[in-house]
Parts: sequence; structure tokens; C-alpha cells
Amino acid sequence: MFLLLRCRACIFEHYLGDVFLTDSTVRSLAERETDRLEAFSDGVFAFAITLLVLDLTVPPVGGSLGLFQSLLNEWPAFFALVTSFMTFLIMWVNHHNMFNYIRRVNREFMFLNGFLLLFVVLTRSPPLSSPSTYCLTMLGSRL
Repeated sequence: MFLLLRCRACIFEHYLGDVFLTDSTVRSLAERETDRLEAFSDGVFAFAITLLVLDLTVPPVGGSLGLFQSLLNEWPAFFALVTSFMTFLIMWVNHHNMFNYIRRVNREFMFLNGFLLLFVVLTRSPPLSSPSTYCLTMLGSRL
């Protein structure tokens, strides 16, 4: 692929085989190079947000408390869900904004983005998540 510049008209044309593409067409093709990476990243964020609801528990049916009171007793889990969702929202907005400045990606950038997304998935509601609750329970039983 080589680039021809017509000095008088200042029109860039890109040659690809027997087809000449205008500068706007090549620009739109180059901008699409990040589409797959953005879609994959959005999927990882969606998966991470879905993991947040795993900490919610269903109140027992037929207990002495009503449904509203049972859900009210679960306020720490709902609070953790809301704060974690807001954290993911901030991370997603920043990640989305980052791609306003990125036009092309290479293999190294894809691996770095994947490494960043690993930490996104590992970011959950640490004080109230199931693994931390399990660890605190195990530590409490040993003390």
C-alpha cells in the first residue's frame, strides 16, 4: 500500500491493489480498527457488572419478617452493589474516553488492554463480597 500526494489539489489517495480510496474512506477504515477491541472491552465490563449481583441473597420465604423488612436488612449488600456499580461506571467512562484518542491498535496494546481488563474483573465490592466474607468467617473461627 503506498500513498500518492497530488500537490496542487492536496488530495490524498491510497492505493490498494487496483482500487484507489479517498482519504475519508481510509480514515473511516482506520477508525474501525479499534471497534473489535472496544466491543470486547465492553463485554468484559458487562461481565464484571453481572458478577456484582452474585453477592445479593434472596430473603427466606415465610420468615417472621415481611419482604420489605427482609430486603431492608440486606442494605449492606445493596450499598456495595451501588458503590461498585458506580466504580465500574467511572472505569468504563474513562476507558471509553481513552479510545477517543486512539485510532489504531497493535498486538502489544491489545495485551495491555487485556491486562487492564483483568483488573477490572477482579475489582468487585471487596468489603462485602462473598470471598472476603468467607475469609473473615474463617479468620473469626480461628480466633
